[in-house]
Amino acid sequence: MNSVYHRSPFTSPEWISAGFGQAGNYSSMTTLHAFPNSFEEAVIYPVHGQVDVPASFNSDQEFPDPAPNAGLVGPPITVTIASSDYRGGWNWFDAQLLSASLTGPDGEEALITLLPDDDQYLGTMIALLPERPLTPGATYTAKLSVTWAGGEADLTSVFTIAE
Repeated sequence: MNSVYHRSPFTSPEWISAGFGQAGNYSSMTTLHAFPNSFEEAVIYPVHGQVDVPASFNSDQEFPDPAPNAGLVGPPITVTIASSDYRGGWNWFDAQLLSASLTGPDGEEALITLLPDDDQYLGTMIALLPERPLTPGATYTAKLSVTWAGGEADLTSVFTIAE
C-alpha cells in the first residue's frame, strides 16, 4: 500500500470482492466491481484511525516514478473515486482537488506536492506526497476537498506514523 500508482485496486470504493492466487513465482489478483446507477463515492488513504503508516516512501522504487526529482518523501495520501459518470481521458471522472492540508502534531502544516490531475497513470485517483518523510510515532491530519463528475466530498483522515 506504500505506493501511488499500484494502490488504486485496493482502495477502489466500488469493489465488492477480491481474489489473489500464487503458484511459484507467479501471482495474480482480480477484483469484482459493482457499478450501480448514481454510485458516487471517494475513499481517502491512509484511512481515518489508521496506525503504523510508513514514515516515508521511496518514489524511485515505483514505476513510473511519481516524484522523479525527489526520491525519499512522505507516505502518499490518495483519494480514489468511483462514479457512474465516466468522462474519458486520463482523469476518468474529471476529479479536481479544491484544497488539501497535512497537519502534524505541533499544528504545523507539512509541505505537500500534488500530482498533476492530467497524470495519465492516476485514472481514478487524486494523489499528494509530503515533501519529506514524516515523524515516526506522530499523528497527522490530512484534509482534502475534492469534486468529480457527479460528486463532491470533504475528507479527513487522522493517522499515526509507525515508530
